[in-house]
Amino acid sequence: MLKKNKIFQKFLRSSFSMPDENRWKFDWEFAMMGRMFVPLSSMHFDASESISDRIHRFTSKDEAEFKLGDRYELVLKNVDGNSTGHYRCMNRHGRNVISNMYFLEVSNEKNIVPLNGSIGVEKVPSVALKSGKLEKLNLKYSVKASDWSKCSYCSSDRGEQTRHIKCYVEPSTKTTSQKLELRYLSLYDKVPCTSTLVPLPVRKELKKLGNDKIFLETRPCFEECTGAEELNRIVNSSQDLGDIRTLDYLPGGEFVFGNVLPRLLPPVVRRVQLVLSNDPQVLSCQKLIDLNAGVHWYSLKNGPIQHSTIHEMYQERAYFDEDTNLVFRQFTMEDDDEYFCYSSNNILLGTFHMRVVESDQHHQVIEVVRIFVKFSAFVFIFALVASHLYR
Repeated sequence: MLKKNKIFQKFLRSSFSMPDENRWKFDWEFAMMGRMFVPLSSMHFDASESISDRIHRFTSKDEAEFKLGDRYELVLKNVDGNSTGHYRCMNRHGRNVISNMYFLEVSNEKNIVPLNGSIGVEKVPSVALKSGKLEKLNLKYSVKASDWSKCSYCSSDRGEQTRHIKCYVEPSTKTTSQKLELRYLSLYDKVPCTSTLVPLPVRKELKKLGNDKIFLETRPCFEECTGAEELNRIVNSSQDLGDIRTLDYLPGGEFVFGNVLPRLLPPVVRRVQLVLSNDPQVLSCQKLIDLNAGVHWYSLKNGPIQHSTIHEMYQERAYFDEDTNLVFRQFTMEDDDEYFCYSSNNILLGTFHMRVVESDQHHQVIEVVRIFVKFSAFVFIFALVASHLYR
């Protein structure tokens, strides 16, 4: 009887315990290479925070370089070289629990080599990448292929799938046997050979072997469009005597309190950018977080932009990377256009209004020469005056 009472008391304690208010108080932190983590976002008010601090934080949201999505995902607005580093979602409110950690690496241009694939062929083609070991560092490098992406279009004969093949570095021994300065590599499942996480001497050695290339294989595909169908629902309840009674009838698209609502579409990312001719640019398409869908690009002037046509359309000035970002090696006046990014089922994800102006490099050179001539004349006159005074 005593044992039963203890079990009953334990059950009551677990059932009626107060909720942990700090359980979901996560915030984002950022650490540049070689530095400590610093707070990046502050989603939870502190009791000691003054009203003026709260108002200032609210009014400065639009000026921040990032924003938080409706599921607390971190969205960086303008990414540049200073954005490279580690990002983690952490609960410091009495817990010190890390939920997720990412390493973001910003690169301007990649060595992409296009390959043509065939429908139904899953075998990885042979490419000019090498595998091997670095015995002194207890590291190995190998060639791996990603899974095929989702079809870029649904219910269309223009659909394309891609997969990339590239070199990765990973430890060849257990963590305890690795060198102290390389143990951080065990935090990642795979590290590209071109990543800044790889020591510079190793990267140079792998580049000599040609392992800095990324082979991007493309093949045609066809996929039916699917959509969420709104269903009528009947809400039933079981009575004490086993009778089932209908409590409510909900037409499609209607919900009651406590139902999980369908996810809202993300806001369209809109950019208006002024670029100089001959400048590089990367147009990045946001991804649907909880929907595994392909993406495709569209130009207002040229129509659909595809892997099979992009090189001819832009005369090798532009290409797609392995994440289907639209990368321009250099902009010309012909590229002054509006670019649109869609999901495979034609959900608009982003618009880019690119306005190109002529580069004034020629005028800059003339101005530099003019300044040099003026400076030389000043030095010459100063030398003459100094020599005259000296005499």
